[in-house]
Amino acid sequence: MKKLPILLLFALLITSCGGGEAGTDATDEPGTTGPTTTAATTTTTAATTTTEAAVSGDPNFVLSEIKFGSDGYVAITNQGDAAGSLDGWQLCQRPRYFRLEGELGPGETVFVTVGAPGSELAGQVLNASGKFGELDAASGEIGLYRDSSFDSSDSIVSYVEWGESGHGRSSTAAAAGLWPTGDFVDSAGAGLLAATAAVPAGAGDWSTG
Repeated sequence: MKKLPILLLFALLITSCGGGEAGTDATDEPGTTGPTTTAATTTTTAATTTTEAAVSGDPNFVLSEIKFGSDGYVAITNQGDAAGSLDGWQLCQRPRYFRLEGELGPGETVFVTVGAPGSELAGQVLNASGKFGELDAASGEIGLYRDSSFDSSDSIVSYVEWGESGHGRSSTAAAAGLWPTGDFVDSAGAGLLAATAAVPAGAGDWSTG
C-alpha cells in the first residue's frame, strides 16, 4: 500500500516534464507601410495681367500739300486721333527754317504761306514770309521737325523732296525711314504736290496738280 503513492508521484513527474515539438515563432518583418506622406502639390498659377496701353490717342503731324509760286504754302495735317501742339516745331528747307506754333485737332490742317495768305485757304494760316525759302517747282525739299535738331533722325517726322534727289536733309529723312534714298517727286510743270497717303513716305505717296 505504501508503494502506490510513490509510483503515482513518479508518473506525475514524467507528465509535467514532457513536451511536444517546440512551435516556430515566425516573426513577420514589419511592413514599410507606416504613415504615408504624400507631398502636397501646390500649383501656383501666376495671375496673367494683360496691360493694354490706354488708347488715349496721339497727334501725328505730317506734310500734306506743297503749293509752288509766290503764293505758295506748305500744309501740315494732324493725321492722329488727338489734338497736339506745334509750338517749337520747325519747317526746314536747308539752310532756312521757320518755327511753328499753335494747336491742331485730329484732321485739322495749318497752312504755312511764303507770302500773303491766300483767301482760299480754309483753316489756320501762318505767314512765314519766305523764312524757309521759296517754293520752286523745279527743285526743293521740306522737312518737318519736332525741334531744332535738324541733323537728327529722331527729330524729323515728315519729309518730301521734288525735282531731284540729294537735298540738304534727304539723308536725315532716309536715316529716319521717312524717305527712300534717291527718291524724288517728278514736279516738272506742277503747280502743287498733294499727299495721297495719310502718312506719305516716298514719291509714290504724292501726286502733282
